[in-house]
Amino acid sequence: AISVAQTQVPSASLQLLQVSGVDYRAVFQPWSEPLGSTIIRAPVQYGDGQGGNLDGCSDFASGSLVGKVVLVDRGSCNFTLKITKITLGGGLVGIIGLISPEDDPFPGGNGGDLPLDVPGFMVSLADADAIKAAGENVIATLDPSNTRSLALSMAPSSSRGPQHEDTTLIKPEIGAPGASVAAIAGSGTGTAPFGGTSGAAPMIAGSAALVLDKYPALRPHEVKARLMNTCETNIKTDPFHGLAPITRVGGGEVRVDRALAARAAAWDVNTQQAALSFGFVDVFEQSPITLNKRLMIRNYSNELLTFSVSVVFRFPEKDTGAVVVNHFPIHQVLPGVDTTIPISLKIKGDLLSGNNMSSGEEGGSGEALTRSEYDGFLILDDGVQPLQVPWHVLPRKAANASLETTVLDCSTENPTSVGVVNNGVGIAQIDSFSLIAVSENIAEGGAGQGKPTPDLRAVGISTLEVDAEVCSDTKSFVWAFAISTWERQQHLNPVALKIFVDIDQDGTDDFLIQNVDLSGDPAAPDGRQIIYVLNIDKDLGKSTTGSFVEHSMNTGNTVMYVCAEQIGLDASDLLSTNVNIEVYTQDTLTGGPGDEVLQLTITPGGERFVASTQDLASGESGTITVSDRGAFAGNSEELGVMLITNGDRGPGNRGGATKESELLLLQV
Repeated sequence: AISVAQTQVPSASLQLLQVSGVDYRAVFQPWSEPLGSTIIRAPVQYGDGQGGNLDGCSDFASGSLVGKVVLVDRGSCNFTLKITKITLGGGLVGIIGLISPEDDPFPGGNGGDLPLDVPGFMVSLADADAIKAAGENVIATLDPSNTRSLALSMAPSSSRGPQHEDTTLIKPEIGAPGASVAAIAGSGTGTAPFGGTSGAAPMIAGSAALVLDKYPALRPHEVKARLMNTCETNIKTDPFHGLAPITRVGGGEVRVDRALAARAAAWDVNTQQAALSFGFVDVFEQSPITLNKRLMIRNYSNELLTFSVSVVFRFPEKDTGAVVVNHFPIHQVLPGVDTTIPISLKIKGDLLSGNNMSSGEEGGSGEALTRSEYDGFLILDDGVQPLQVPWHVLPRKAANASLETTVLDCSTENPTSVGVVNNGVGIAQIDSFSLIAVSENIAEGGAGQGKPTPDLRAVGISTLEVDAEVCSDTKSFVWAFAISTWERQQHLNPVALKIFVDIDQDGTDDFLIQNVDLSGDPAAPDGRQIIYVLNIDKDLGKSTTGSFVEHSMNTGNTVMYVCAEQIGLDASDLLSTNVNIEVYTQDTLTGGPGDEVLQLTITPGGERFVASTQDLASGESGTITVSDRGAFAGNSEELGVMLITNGDRGPGNRGGATKESELLLLQV
């Protein structure tokens, strides 16, 4: 098997939208009406022009958009519905502005809405904001000849790796143009556009067939290696950005002529992948760590081949010494012979940057992933046809905190102090919660069974009193719910963490707190996870959305913050109102079995155990001071203190800790 990315066909071009003399990239929506050959020059209107219908999901007054280019925000409804509403309102062109600063414009999905009788385009958040700032009724120009070539760049809808499983292999492995014209079966002479990675994969299949036609004795991994070793590597993300990361394009865009002419091929001895995938690594050690691979080189020629070996970083600015690839500079391979060469990758944890990725605010950010990973090519140059082997590693600067004891005893000294030390190179970002439940480790299913289990390990609670204007116009409180699972979630997107809340203890749930994708559309996820509060009892107010979840990626820890007013409470409920909750986990992707903790009762501010903590730098020691305030009347039995050591501290400090130390429990 080979994983294929979609690159642009050589004839592809990007339409430019000109506003106030500035060109903005505008990605055409292929299900809308083509621009044609006529230049459109018209005033821009944002929403209905009066501060309403900014997302374009509601009806515009009939005829109100005549002669206008209409800009609307992404979100709340299908892309197609937005253009349909603009069509029905009489608009000339529909422009969809993205709402995430990390997203690049792309061809959106066809939601099936009609009519779609005007051209539709998508622009980035930055460009949408610039157009809005240009002023009311500013003139926009769409000139069919004002375009930029997209050759040698990625299709924006092509998925990115690395592989999601624990192997974190480089995926995709190779790119190919994917927007072609295909025959319609049974139509005789009918054709239709055929794109996406489904259109790119046949290009690679055809390339493999050509290689096998010339070299029928090759095994599958050898064919794959020939294709991957000889790609065009100068592939950009798009004309406005730099080179595409390895995890977007793999070895590059296929060049079958080079694959046929190659005199040798190279691949990883263990994986037989023509790439060196070092995977995800929590780097906590004070001294450098070394990861080792062995590269097989097969000489298909009848000549002695002498390879000059070198390493290039995909992005030269990442060559800081934090990651170093070691190899022999020269290697010779006899005719018709296989040989292996050792490749080692050294990581110096103290030189790694901060942690950039999270399932919350950075959940849809390709740039956050690019900042975190290190990649490039190992070049084997025989002076005729160089072989290129992509390499990649995703290291995280990790804390490694430990407690002097895991037993909490406040009987002789209250408050009591427990020592903690961080032996990792990353900062231990420690948040504390009163531990209200633990759950046994459920055995995992086998690989490929498609039934993963988000398996609850611990649940904690903390009450944070807040000033007026934080949650409402009066003083209030925020409830912080900490949920930890036995298995790490690389991204929180396929996992639903659900907290059912019964605020009046009548046996009927009033609210549901859970993580959801910001887009609200599972078919077109934004990637960023937010906190959603569903009002089950409609008499208690509206359903609401809150802040981003805290989940630092590849962790079992998640924290969700909810204002009292979101669940029908306020400051008067502090230390007075017992609330019943139940916690569930569910895999929303495969529908696999989940887990649950039932029959818990908590009270705002009524936590029995309250701990004061501090963040610990590399090598630093400190204390956790715990107060036992006694059991609160009506509350469930509390078990001690739950400590998360990879709490979110904002951009560049999203949290990182080893799997063994990211959750510490102090139990009575």
